[in-house]
Amino acid sequence: MVLTSILSATVAVKNWHWHRYLVWLLLVAMLLIDIPLFLANVVKILSGGWLPLPLGLIMFTIMTTWKSERFRLLRRLHEHGNSLDAMIVSLEKNQPVRVPGTAVYLSRATHVIPFALLNNLKHNKVLHEIVVLLTMRTEAVPYVHNVQRVTVEQLSPTFWRVIANYGWRETPNVEEVFHRCWQEGLACQMMETSFFMSKRVADHGQTALVSARTRQKVFMMPSRNALRAADQFEIPLNRLIELGIQVEI
Repeated sequence: MVLTSILSATVAVKNWHWHRYLVWLLLVAMLLIDIPLFLANVVKILSGGWLPLPLGLIMFTIMTTWKSERFRLLRRLHEHGNSLDAMIVSLEKNQPVRVPGTAVYLSRATHVIPFALLNNLKHNKVLHEIVVLLTMRTEAVPYVHNVQRVTVEQLSPTFWRVIANYGWRETPNVEEVFHRCWQEGLACQMMETSFFMSKRVADHGQTALVSARTRQKVFMMPSRNALRAADQFEIPLNRLIELGIQVEI
C-alpha cells in the first residue's frame, strides 16, 4: 500500500499533470495511514510473513530481467545501421526477381529494415510485386479513434508503409487493418498476401559472464510462453512465414 501510494502520486504528477502541492498533500494523507499499517505488519515477518518476500523477489527479478534483456535485444536488432530509404531506392533501381502477390513484413520500428526482409532477399533472392512494411503500435490509451487507426504512406512505386494504432484494451486485427488500407488506396487481397516475421533467438555467446548467461536463461523462460505476434495480431497461420535469426546480446 505504501508503494502504491508513492506510484499513484508519481503518475498523478507525470501523467495526469496534477498540481504538485495537491499531490504532496494527498500523498502525505495516504502515508499517514499506510506507514503505521506497514510497521504493524513488520513484526509478523519472522512468524510466517517472510514467505511473500522471496516470492515477490522472484517475480521482481523475472520482470526486471525481461525488461532489461528485451531492451538489449531490440537495441541490437536496430544497430545494423542499414538505411531503409537507401535500400528501397536500391531495390527499385536494381530489382531482384519479382513474384506476384503482396508481402507484409512486420516491423517494430518504422525506419529500420525488417530482418525478415533481409533474410528473404538473402535466401530466396525474390521480392513480391507489392511490399508492405507493417508496424502495429499499442498506445497508452484504452481505445483509439477509427480516424487515427491506420496511416498509409507510399514509399516508392512498390513499397508501402502502414502504421496501425490500437489501444491497450483493443485486439489488433490485420484483416481490419487491410480493410482500412483499401480505403486509403492500398488494395490487398488476404488470400494473395504473405506475412513475414522474424523469430528472434537471443544469445550472449560463449565468452559471456555467468551472470549474463543466467539472465539469458531467465529471459528465455517467459519468452517461450509469451503470446506470439501472429496470435496477438490475428494473422492467418496459413499465410504466415517465420524466418529465424540469432542475435548476440
